Amino acid sequence: MNTEKRLQVVSFEQAKRLKAAGFYWEYFDSVYSDDGELVSVPFADVYETPAPTVALALKWARDVKQIFGVICLYDNGDRLLFWFALKDAKGENTEVPLDAPTYEQAESAMLDAVLDEIEKEGG
Repeated sequence: MNTEKRLQVVSFEQAKRLKAAGFYWEYFDSVYSDDGELVSVPFADVYETPAPTVALALKWARDVKQIFGVICLYDNGDRLLFWFALKDAKGENTEVPLDAPTYEQAESAMLDAVLDEIEKEGG
């Protein structure tokens, strides 16, 4: 059985929204050239990356757009529930309850809410 973990990439719709919001993140990685020298090259030249990860898109929102989010877990006695809170660049807080059974689904839903905030602010 293959136990390799897969990184959660953004959905196609999220990728389009991120591009419209100005998402761009240049990565560099150190690799060895053919003659043995250590060089820095753009990440995309070394690895095939079809879309950014959700975590990376949320980091971009924090670093560039100043929108911060946190995912919380709540045990209501019957089951575990996720909710998240956002703080935008103006310092306004938003709390959103979710019916998401996994952390990954909660994280993706939080990215959608972050993109809603970015779009509401005009990009």
